[in-house]
Amino acid sequence: MIKLILIRHGESKGNKELRYTGHTNVPLTEEGRHQARHLAIRLRKENITAIYSSDLRRAFDTASCIAEGVNLSVVKEPLLRELHFGDWEGLTYNEIIQGWGKLWNHWFANPLEVAPPGGETLLQLQERVLKALFKITAKHKDGTVVLVSHAGPIKCILCYLNSLPLSAFWDIAVPPGSLKSCSLSPEAFAE
Repeated sequence: MIKLILIRHGESKGNKELRYTGHTNVPLTEEGRHQARHLAIRLRKENITAIYSSDLRRAFDTASCIAEGVNLSVVKEPLLRELHFGDWEGLTYNEIIQGWGKLWNHWFANPLEVAPPGGETLLQLQERVLKALFKITAKHKDGTVVLVSHAGPIKCILCYLNSLPLSAFWDIAVPPGSLKSCSLSPEAFAE
């Protein structure tokens, strides 16, 4: 059995400012660093065999804090990055609505097929993230594997693992510094 622990990075500057940061590197806030330390303490008793992280700073810094507590190194996996928001990267919700109101509403209503200008659809995100998941789980047939990522990738993984349609994406809450775990047989990850 594989125990998979999905962790969203601690609060970042982008979260606090309500910005779409996607592939943009932003640091953790002081609260985000506190959340990472809390996760590290919480996970010390787990028999973690591997830690993978998005290569973006906010996720990698969270993963590094956890790794210190269990004496492991973090493997960077760029496929675990957040949705690429294209031209919306770094903008606040209000700035996007002001500049692209009609497109934002269209994207929010149909993110599986509609992408931000120069960005990805949710379907493209899920395909990318599942490639990472299959690659990682092919290396670990048992044990406890930690994936530190972002809200979007975690929601995509949860939809897949729970046999939910990707349209359930908006119904799943993944706050900063949170974790979700599940135990599954390796066959559950077969493509």
